[in-house]
Amino acid sequence: MDKQVREKIRQSKLGVPMSEEHKRNTSLGLKGRVLTEEHKQNISKGLKGRTLTKETKKKISKSKKGINKGIPLTEEHKKSVSEGLKKYWNSNKELENE
Repeated sequence: MDKQVREKIRQSKLGVPMSEEHKRNTSLGLKGRVLTEEHKQNISKGLKGRTLTKETKKKISKSKKGINKGIPLTEEHKKSVSEGLKKYWNSNKELENE
């Protein structure tokens, strides 16, 4: 497709909101896509040097707050993890003293 035609189509679609169905279909179409190393490098180059405004940083921060980072642990599980870590650190101290 000619570059001028592509640009004309891009300009005509710019700012037009997508329907929920279109968003869902786009999302499903992109899932499982494997990027080549060259493609990953190009994305990386494109994002380098980008500066975010304070407003944008606040929006990103706000969107990240309250995200459950994993499954909440039960009290029993927390106690088990705590005891395991205590054993680990105590065994390391014993090894250092030898």
